[in-house]
Amino acid sequence: SVEEYRLPFTPGTGYEESYTAKGTPTKVWFHGPPNGRQGSFYCTHISGAQRLPNGNTLVNMGPQAILFEVTPDQEEVWRYINPVMQVEGAAAYVRQGDFRTTGRFSLFIAKRYHPEDPCFKDEKGEPRKLIPFRYLEV
Repeated sequence: SVEEYRLPFTPGTGYEESYTAKGTPTKVWFHGPPNGRQGSFYCTHISGAQRLPNGNTLVNMGPQAILFEVTPDQEEVWRYINPVMQVEGAAAYVRQGDFRTTGRFSLFIAKRYHPEDPCFKDEKGEPRKLIPFRYLEV
């Protein structure tokens, strides 16, 4: 599951170093069943979540290489299943419409950027060029 907590905060002193001394974090939002339950998407590593400016949450299920976005009301907006896999040290992909059966389909990290983010502009403020079959030129 993805869980959001409000940490104990004392005006003037800030956040407590030990939650057990002055209170415990309060769960304010979650999505998905907890670890060990049917449908759980618990991952031990290379996973994460990002709260987006519109209030939705981008979730990265790292080992499964699945990204999805959910609203504050638990509605899934979209889902992406990465077709690129590692096979014997090389990159390969699954064709659209085919099932992923074997292989390693990990995604280390995923972040959502606004199209006007400065990272997409060069030093003159012009849009960076996307060259086919290469990364975004920096």
